[in-house]
Amino acid sequence: MYIGKPAPPEEIVDRKDEVKRIVDMCTNEKINYAIALLGYRRIGKTTILAKAADELDSRGVLVVYFDVKKNLGDPAGFLNRLEKTVFDEYLRHMGKGKAALGTVKNVAERAFHSIAKSLKGVKGVGVQLTLKPKGDIELEPKLEFGRSPDYGEMFTAAFESINRVSKSIDGKVVVILDEFQDITKLRRYRGLGNILDRLRDVVQNRARNLTYVISGSQVHLTREFVERGTAMLHFVEVDVNGLKEPYAIELFEKYCGGRMLSRDKAKAGAEEAYRLVGGHPLYLMSLAEAWDGAGPLDGAYKELLTNPRKPLSLYAEYVLTADLAEAKRGEPVLRTVMRVLAAGPKSVSEVAKATNIEQAALPGYLKELIKYDLVTFDAGKYVVRDRIISDYLNFNNG
Repeated sequence: MYIGKPAPPEEIVDRKDEVKRIVDMCTNEKINYAIALLGYRRIGKTTILAKAADELDSRGVLVVYFDVKKNLGDPAGFLNRLEKTVFDEYLRHMGKGKAALGTVKNVAERAFHSIAKSLKGVKGVGVQLTLKPKGDIELEPKLEFGRSPDYGEMFTAAFESINRVSKSIDGKVVVILDEFQDITKLRRYRGLGNILDRLRDVVQNRARNLTYVISGSQVHLTREFVERGTAMLHFVEVDVNGLKEPYAIELFEKYCGGRMLSRDKAKAGAEEAYRLVGGHPLYLMSLAEAWDGAGPLDGAYKELLTNPRKPLSLYAEYVLTADLAEAKRGEPVLRTVMRVLAAGPKSVSEVAKATNIEQAALPGYLKELIKYDLVTFDAGKYVVRDRIISDYLNFNNG
């Protein structure tokens, strides 16, 4: 089992409905879907995508998985890595079933000529066949836009090349853009101030056999893209929530499997864990790992959130630091508001009274906290969205 990273497809617990829905839409011959997989951090989105990609690949679909966050950099480097990933998968797809070593070079050459033909007329984008020192043959993208490139033009050309390559494939092509919301960080570069509009054009003008799957852990920001303008006409949203109780119990018990615990003891622990943290996989796995089966489970839970070296404490602080640092308003004030809301739901006037912040200024701060999924608004009250974050702030308040 794995904490903090995607589980291999063969070890996934539940998620059959989400995987099936994605696979069914990606293989639909009549409707060309675009899919937005939405779920908060570490809820299991990448695990679902990996399982769906594995099943799609087994059906002969060309699948490109690209982690936006890990590959982000300057626009030229980012787009070059995206193109390289597409070309690598294209080459692998063409070589499937070609076991004889003598065919490797031939497959690479055929892939090169096919891509080169597809890219004719796409200004600034090309491909070259490269022989590596160890004898490997690779397809390398070429982005040639001069010394002071218009990154908007480069962006459009790179995605158009994906369109063209897709059209040369006899079958479905699926491009998965994980941690999609991070792509908006490119808007500070010349020509990309309107990057969200450019992305909507990419989705709207995709090839008939090309499906884009975007996945975002900043749900509010990703949903804002999906539901605004022409994008809302193209995307189908797939929400990823916590595991239902039977599967949450199954996951917790799996993590307790290596210990000498009776079945009844493990099951009782799993049921209490579900009451404490719900069905969030990371929280369940961390709690199962920390619990020795002898002491009280709630004691292990509190230790996880008060010891700064423990995984849930590190996770909660990371979420707060990362999200509050991105917010446009001051982090210290936002953290103060979060601490007050952690004690329980409050109206604007109640937050103002507890923090001594001017009531007129509070809506702006609360809007930022909602934008980054830290706070929700319900029945006239603001509340911390995630119980783990709320408990972390309460346990460490003062």
